[in-house]
Amino acid sequence: MFYSTGANVNSFIADLSNWNVSNVTDMSNLFVFSGFNSLIWNVGNLNNWDVSNVVNMSGVFSSAGYSATTWNIGDLSNWNVSNVTNMTQTFCFSGFTSAS
Repeated sequence: MFYSTGANVNSFIADLSNWNVSNVTDMSNLFVFSGFNSLIWNVGNLNNWDVSNVVNMSGVFSSAGYSATTWNIGDLSNWNVSNVTNMTQTFCFSGFTSAS
């Protein structure tokens, strides 16, 4: 969905905190390469997302914020991932080489 969105830009800041994702079952590769090689990559706080119906989170943040100076996905501690059966490479290379 957001493949390479905000790549090679000075900043990519989007507030997705109020998105209703309660019926989503597949989040695979949702933000893959998003914010790649950007100065700032921030999608806001996703802590309020209801991901209780998601079964596939494979690569959801894979390479997101890769080589970004600053990257942030916020707090995910409220995520209920009990139904997720595939989390392979969920955070693979996300924020890789970033300062924060």
